[in-house]
Amino acid sequence: MRNIRGREERTWDQVRTQPAAYLVEIGNSGADAVGTVVFDIQTSGVAKLAEQSALQGWQANGFTCATRPVSGEANAGLRCTGGSLKRGQSINPAIIVGFTGRGFVAIHASVSVRGGTPEEDTGDNGLALNVRIL
Repeated sequence: MRNIRGREERTWDQVRTQPAAYLVEIGNSGADAVGTVVFDIQTSGVAKLAEQSALQGWQANGFTCATRPVSGEANAGLRCTGGSLKRGQSINPAIIVGFTGRGFVAIHASVSVRGGTPEEDTGDNGLALNVRIL
């Protein structure tokens, strides 16, 4: 996983009625992914996953997405499975995030491969983007 791109600071007036899109850049710098790629997204703070009208970007890359139960401080979750990433390939599908008020938000993302050869380097398989709503 490489990056979550989107504005890190927004005003409540900007997002009160319109959710925001964030691009999730996923890349494979190792060997071809063998097995099922699993991508999990969770939000916490004053964020929620909004209507996921952007899922066609995931589907175009062979993923099927569904909401999932959350744990800990998370308040919304999405899991996308399937797809495959060849060596050197990167994709940047979007997620849509809504906000419930002013405050702080974290968008957490992680990627793993299920049912294939275990990865040797998992240090870049998760990240978070902190957002502030003023």
